[in-house]
Amino acid sequence: MILFFLSDLGTASMFFPFFVLLYILFKKIEIDKEIRLFVAFLFFASFTQVFASTIMRLGYYNLWFHHIYAPIEFGLLSFLLIQWESKYKSLYTKFAIIFILFRLIEMFFLQEWNKFNTTSMTIQSLLLFALAARIFYLLSIFSIVPFYRDFRFFITFSILFFNATISVGFIFMNFYESYIHYFIYQISNITSNMIFTIAMICYYRQKQRILKAFY
Repeated sequence: MILFFLSDLGTASMFFPFFVLLYILFKKIEIDKEIRLFVAFLFFASFTQVFASTIMRLGYYNLWFHHIYAPIEFGLLSFLLIQWESKYKSLYTKFAIIFILFRLIEMFFLQEWNKFNTTSMTIQSLLLFALAARIFYLLSIFSIVPFYRDFRFFITFSILFFNATISVGFIFMNFYESYIHYFIYQISNITSNMIFTIAMICYYRQKQRILKAFY
């Protein structure tokens, strides 16, 4: 019972940052280039969450959809973070492209669509964690905006937190037959979405401060 409750709560929490985004668009505030990948991620993740939850509720198999979602998610989040890299942007971009190509080849030719690939997902989560940790470090040192006002800080911290915790969940999946990994995933997902919501609020307030400075 609690797992279904957490699943519904996780689905609902995905819409919190999405609703803030819709409010920003309603206010006719221009979405800057550096956050457009994050906007694309919100649209894609929201659709995926609803679709996967719906077909699961209807009793249909939905693991195949996760195999499609995972490499796209990695691409959107990795390139989002890489744009804030100051020194190794080209290197990280090439590495991200190579890993995405590997995941696509694996998806179509190597893995079974009815099984969850915990090894690849653990590696993907650790890579996003490492990249987010690097960007988090750069923002904490070089950002001229206080961290509590910087939307990049909250986006990066959310990615850092989520991938750190679900990596632990994937380890449980490898060694233990229990639902603890699903519990860890849902708690991490809900917390991450709350942090994303704060990020969107910070972005809105930042745009408001810029508009007030010019008008």
